[in-house]
Amino acid sequence: MGQVVMGPRKTLEWAIVRYLDEHHPAYGIARWSLPPGIRIEMHPSTYNLVRSDSDIDYPQVSLTEKMGIPVKINPDLGQGEWRLVVVTEDVKTGGRFS
Repeated sequence: MGQVVMGPRKTLEWAIVRYLDEHHPAYGIARWSLPPGIRIEMHPSTYNLVRSDSDIDYPQVSLTEKMGIPVKINPDLGQGEWRLVVVTEDVKTGGRFS
């Protein structure tokens, strides 16, 4: 048997689903089980590569629709890079008016 070669989109999805299975096992049952603020960030060239992948069964469905995770294009990442992040609310200052 030969080795199965996946295109960039399936490779990305597999990596993210593997992470979610390990850290958020209820994800496969209910999408609401994802941590708040989770998203995929990718360089614009990575996004275009994943979006134009011909090795997919559902080209009309976006990653956001397929996985329930928003995607943010981030040119600060290196070309070809992506990351799964959880955006948290980081309060820098505060106060109270009487």
